[in-house]
Amino acid sequence: MSRRLVRSADFWSGLVLIGLALAVWGGFQRLPMGVLGAIGPGLFPRVLAVLTGLIGVVLIGKAAWCASEPLEGWNPRPALLLALATGAFGLLIEPAGLPVAVIAGGAIAGLAGADARLREMLVFLPLAALAATSVFVWGLSLPLPVAPWLRP
Repeated sequence: MSRRLVRSADFWSGLVLIGLALAVWGGFQRLPMGVLGAIGPGLFPRVLAVLTGLIGVVLIGKAAWCASEPLEGWNPRPALLLALATGAFGLLIEPAGLPVAVIAGGAIAGLAGADARLREMLVFLPLAALAATSVFVWGLSLPLPVAPWLRP
């Protein structure tokens, strides 16, 4: 393996995607795939895992045959904030409701970017909460709490 390949951002991105695809594939092994007439709950995650793995293979191929950006230093802050945002959403959805969970998760995720803009988040997050509530609770009738603190 050449030094140019190992230092390539595309190479490492491809490896991460392949690893993620393998983890998802293994994690959903116990769910039945079903048949085309009656698709099971394990089919969609596996299809996404295969597509993610293929994108990883393409990135590694691109790194091997084309000039690619070298891997600079890696900042763990965005990845940690996105993981924290996902966790906050999961922990808040039941006790606080979908709109609060969307706003809190989105606010934390918004801080992951280097150019976080508070004014834009103040406009976007309530709209995202309204859109999520409209689609999932009112449109699809999913049993997600909206404002559990208002229940008697």
